[in-house]
Amino acid sequence: MTKNASDLFAKLGKSQQEKTTQTQPTKTTTRATGKRSNPDYVQVGAYIKRSTDKSVKRLLIDNDEMDFSELVESLLLQWIDDHA
Repeated sequence: MTKNASDLFAKLGKSQQEKTTQTQPTKTTTRATGKRSNPDYVQVGAYIKRSTDKSVKRLLIDNDEMDFSELVESLLLQWIDDHA
């Protein structure tokens, strides 16, 4: 490779590096909020029928009273009360 070609590649590499360092967004420190970052909550999973899932999601969206986690929490607490 000739000196001119290597100089050209060096300049291209340098300009690309400058572009990427200039366009990177600055990180802002935000405090984590929500259930995911709350140590009092734990993520659990369960298998339910697809039709049940769709019906529950529709009703939760239509009623806008609570989210899925709140629904599951209330049902589990009710079950505990019934069986304790």
